[in-house]
Amino acid sequence: MSGVYRQFVVISGAEALPPPPRPAPPSCLQSCLQSVKYALNTVFNVVDFGTDILSARALAHSHLPALKPIGLTAAGLLSLTVPINVALHSQHRHRFPEVYKTIKQSGGLRGFDLLNRMVSATNVENGILVLDVLQKVQGSTLSASLVSSISIAKRDLSATSIYSQISENVPQFALQMVGAAIMLGHDEELEVVLKVSLATSLFGVIYKLIEKLIVRAVPVQASEEVMEKFAKENDLKLTMLSVYATLQTSMQLAIVVFDGYFVWVLGDVDGPYQTIALVCLVISYLLGAISVIRFLQHQADRIWHAILEPTMFTVVTILATAHPLALTAISPDLESFIMSTRMLLVGPILRGVSLAALSGWAAWKSEFGVDEIVCIATGVVNGMSLLCLLFALDDTSEDTMYEAIDHKFTIAQLESEEQKWIQETSQDVACDQDVVLSMKSVPAYPRAHSVRLVDEDDLLCIPSAPSPAYPRA
Repeated sequence: MSGVYRQFVVISGAEALPPPPRPAPPSCLQSCLQSVKYALNTVFNVVDFGTDILSARALAHSHLPALKPIGLTAAGLLSLTVPINVALHSQHRHRFPEVYKTIKQSGGLRGFDLLNRMVSATNVENGILVLDVLQKVQGSTLSASLVSSISIAKRDLSATSIYSQISENVPQFALQMVGAAIMLGHDEELEVVLKVSLATSLFGVIYKLIEKLIVRAVPVQASEEVMEKFAKENDLKLTMLSVYATLQTSMQLAIVVFDGYFVWVLGDVDGPYQTIALVCLVISYLLGAISVIRFLQHQADRIWHAILEPTMFTVVTILATAHPLALTAISPDLESFIMSTRMLLVGPILRGVSLAALSGWAAWKSEFGVDEIVCIATGVVNGMSLLCLLFALDDTSEDTMYEAIDHKFTIAQLESEEQKWIQETSQDVACDQDVVLSMKSVPAYPRAHSVRLVDEDDLLCIPSAPSPAYPRA
């Protein structure tokens, strides 16, 4: 408890002192949207797993001999995914025994937990659903330590599910891409199930994998209620990009889209040109994503509040692979650190150099399968991209590159406040129990309840020893 407040303490009744105020929970709308997100996420994971199975079957039963081993390999990897997810979920439950003990004692939730465990075999992240239901149904009756454990358990499952993404989506997407390339090479039309599976796997690789990586990069052991309380007190939140950052990011995104179109039209050209351009784009994206994740890991004390908005945090991180200034949406104070971290520019620079060189060579050739205007335009826009990146780096002077910016509220301070609040709540609950036991032994008085007005600093736990008998009036 902090601060001094005044309250009435009932001496001759059995009323207990109220515990310190719990941090305000999320609003009803936020809570409902969060639950809908978890439910839709579970549905998506199940559909993704199902389409992967159907896609592997379609490839294995194709009339093209080259596709059969690909389908069998995909089916074999999927069969390994289930025990991996079961083992990961079991380890998670052993890390939070008090949470799942509460679920077992909750009657109806125990049956739902069984179904949820079965669904978690497709992706360990699906286990978050039962934790969210527990938090919504019994949140007001749970202790502070249990509320904190549930929030941490949900983030632990989200971080652990990165292994589900790596063991399922990454290899399945790679095998499906190879299968699709073989089918297109033989002028075969892609089956609907293969198209759907490619789309879900691509979403898993681009979005969900990044989402899990940033959760692991910013490990916060505190409840959402406490995080929201101190984020609000310290004015920590995601903000709109500045005009300059918006211009830079938008320009790079437009160039990425144009590069994608150039790679697409290269498919009409004989030779490995499309494959080379696609590999350059993929490598530049991976380098950009890795450097952004490492940067977030190093700046965790300045960006922990972004975990409260995981969807926007993930979108900002993906945009940062095109231009790192997108990260200033998390905190404007990051700009000097962003521009002084040259590794963040490696991905965008590699993309610009490789596509400018390839399009320039295509425009120089007298005969090429792509319109010369498209080749020249691709080279020009990627040259502009490189100039913008160099100008942005030059704008940050050496005097301000490593300018120290104080942390408003670090993760260590946040976790310390969390533990302090849990301890104070536990002490007050124990104190209340002593008050109740003590009041039961106080004899009745002819007058009404005796009431005394006290300050917080004067409040003491009334011992549980029986009070001596007093003569009646």
